[in-house]
Amino acid sequence: MPTSSKKTKEKDSKEMRLLLEMFYNTSALLTLGPSLESVLQEMFKKIKEQTGISSILIWLLDQKKEFFDLAASCHLPKAMIDIFKANRLKSNQGTPGLVLKTKKFYLMEDVLADPLAISQYVETVLKTKAPIRSIASFPMIARDEGIGVFSFFFSGPKKSISRIEFIIFSTIANQIASFIKNTEIVERERALEKTKSEFVFLAAHQLRTPLSATKWAMKMLMEGNFGQINQKQKELLENGYQSNERMVALVNDLLNVASIEEGKFGYNFVLADFSGIIDEAIKEQTLLTQRKNIEINFQKPAELFKIKIDCQKIKLALGNLLENAINYSRTGGSVKITLKRRGPSSVEVAIKDKGIGIPKEHFLRLFSKFFRAKNAIQVHPDGSGLGLFISKNIIEKHGGKIRIESEEEKGTTVYFILPLK
Repeated sequence: MPTSSKKTKEKDSKEMRLLLEMFYNTSALLTLGPSLESVLQEMFKKIKEQTGISSILIWLLDQKKEFFDLAASCHLPKAMIDIFKANRLKSNQGTPGLVLKTKKFYLMEDVLADPLAISQYVETVLKTKAPIRSIASFPMIARDEGIGVFSFFFSGPKKSISRIEFIIFSTIANQIASFIKNTEIVERERALEKTKSEFVFLAAHQLRTPLSATKWAMKMLMEGNFGQINQKQKELLENGYQSNERMVALVNDLLNVASIEEGKFGYNFVLADFSGIIDEAIKEQTLLTQRKNIEINFQKPAELFKIKIDCQKIKLALGNLLENAINYSRTGGSVKITLKRRGPSSVEVAIKDKGIGIPKEHFLRLFSKFFRAKNAIQVHPDGSGLGLFISKNIIEKHGGKIRIESEEEKGTTVYFILPLK
């Protein structure tokens, strides 16, 4: 092999290794670094020797995209930081404006002679004798959007940058741009979710009182506390009462979800007989089972399981799962519940029905808020789509796990495991 060809391959190999190393190092720093400033500090240490940079700086566009803000810097003289902050650059001004407009890197070979150099900045460089003579600026592009400019400063004039320097600088600029953009999106989504949760909590809370008042007023009318009513009036009241009950259940679900998302869904763990808790949850479904003529068969184990749980929360989770099993079973069907030891340190509950089942394409979304399968909506239009979400959160808060097996038109089995200790 010719010597020149061999050297070229060795150079390419070295550059590829360096590129991979930069991807890894930058990703690790962004994952572990507590702030952008600390990330830049570590990054500066790693690339100073290979590139000869004297300092680095990140310009980011403000929300209105009118000005650049100094987002972070490393080894930049304080006088330069002060002048950058006191004299904000417009989004179309100077080197950052050109770089972001063209989405191409720009090398300012000599800040004392380049026409794009900002006069106030040059004066500060001269006055403070700052180690800044040339600047390589790279666009920060994320999701095809220019969000800022990454500038690398050198203490002496620089006619060009090497291929290896270009690889290092562009890699860092692109990765940090993606990190910043993704962080902004996540923070925006969190803020939106928080606002939605607060609104839902407030709205649901305001609805609870009038719904409760309506419930008891209708119940008193149905029981004849204000005089006898005829059969037609009783049927109308019962229909209204059931509609109100569905609204109460929806409001309670919304309040529970809001509390879960806000981290305010308090738990009170006590040692309890798990079989007894399941019995209580079954009794609470009596009206629903009678209405659909569903038989619930609970196969109790010979062994008594006492586990540390929040009884009310576990009953809520069980109630949601049982309600689903009953609602999506055919009239006259049955639901089977089994409780057994699972290994030396956990118990397993299985709730099995022979109902409509779940289409395979919906499995990945079963525990999402407000999601309901198409066949479920056809059979039972009134569901909120919150039951499985709430149950999963309760079970996982107890250190347990939940899973579902189902086949359309053949039925569903929900399994969940809780630790014994």
